[in-house]
Amino acid sequence: MPELTGLEFMNTLQNPPSVIFTTAYRNYAIDAFELDVLDYLLKPITFERFCKAINKFYKLLSYKKPETLSNKSIKQVESEPFIYIKRNKTMIKILLKDILFIESLKDYIRIHTNKDSYMTKQQISVTEKNLPDERFIRVHKLYIVSIEKITAFSPNYISINDKNIPIGKSYKAYVLNKLNYGKNF
Repeated sequence: MPELTGLEFMNTLQNPPSVIFTTAYRNYAIDAFELDVLDYLLKPITFERFCKAINKFYKLLSYKKPETLSNKSIKQVESEPFIYIKRNKTMIKILLKDILFIESLKDYIRIHTNKDSYMTKQQISVTEKNLPDERFIRVHKLYIVSIEKITAFSPNYISINDKNIPIGKSYKAYVLNKLNYGKNF
């Protein structure tokens, strides 16, 4: 920006919007966070880091409620929570409510929905951090499942439709406790 820096511009705003700074300069990060920016991305920006920042924005957006809009307007503005994944150089929007389970394939994940499955280069641990705990649960080092899509479970597996997903030994107590069946088996 020829006249002002991004930080100077932010200082001029009375009610600044949620901002994610992208820059090649580390030395302005503290100043940016003092202005309450949402995130600060350093160039070159990796796709994984970009997705994390965008998911942080959408998480914030889902918690904020517009104060000046009528209820009718709010319903038009609010949308279903979702994530973006990269597939064949295209960003694909996947609604969280459509996800059945997520499967790890080393450095890739496959997201299974009723209609399709989507594979993208991302580690399952990164995906897990971007999903809401109240909707998803890690049940195995290779699997995350949607809690609302579970059709049956035992101490050893979870069923989603006709797919049986194993519960890892190290996850068993946590999973059964989260499903309110800690010692009933």
